[in-house]
Amino acid sequence: MGMVKIIWDDDIKEKYKGKLILGSLVIKNCSITKEIPNSFREYEKEAFTTLKSKFNLEQLKNDPIVRAYRDFYWSINIDPTKQRPAGEALLRRILRGNKLWEINSFVNAYNLASAMTRLSLGAYDLAKFELPLKVRMARPKETFRGIGMKEAKPLKPTDILLVDNKDVPLSICPYRDSDDTKVDVTTKNVLLIAYGVPGIEESVIRESLETTIDIISKAVPYDSHEIGIHHCT
Repeated sequence: MGMVKIIWDDDIKEKYKGKLILGSLVIKNCSITKEIPNSFREYEKEAFTTLKSKFNLEQLKNDPIVRAYRDFYWSINIDPTKQRPAGEALLRRILRGNKLWEINSFVNAYNLASAMTRLSLGAYDLAKFELPLKVRMARPKETFRGIGMKEAKPLKPTDILLVDNKDVPLSICPYRDSDDTKVDVTTKNVLLIAYGVPGIEESVIRESLETTIDIISKAVPYDSHEIGIHHCT
């Protein structure tokens, strides 16, 4: 399949050149199940204990990664105290003593990875869209239906989109994924994206993707994986 190609539109480069990084993780021939393996449940319990020993709710906003996402949210007119960045939201859920939502073995694994790395991650079924991908700004009157949404809603001019070769949005970067390309138990090949914002270095994204594939391997058998880093240049 080769490394995923991501094109940065001119309007994105004008505003974010040198500031945005996407990490890609292609995972081939997955065996995703509705049930969560017992061995992964045990790993998850240990991970929760570790996270609770490292973080607390009061100080979480000061974590450098959490802070970077919050600052970026403010810059695109999203209040991060009302709509939390994904990694922060998942970690907060754990710190409050709650379990993660049970979706399927893959989604549960990458949600745990998001909580552990504090990165915003998105996963997309490679059979449901066409490569290469492009990052661009939302257009007037454009709509988007995110996971769990019954109807498509209008996009804002400040929304940054990840779209496929047919110009169909996969996500609003870095906080909402399309319902049409989500990963389910029929998915065999997955593209996972780590959304890097200003203040998050390439080394952090690369290390986080290594952590993510290690966590996924504990829940989902697969044949091979490939990591890529994509700078806005």
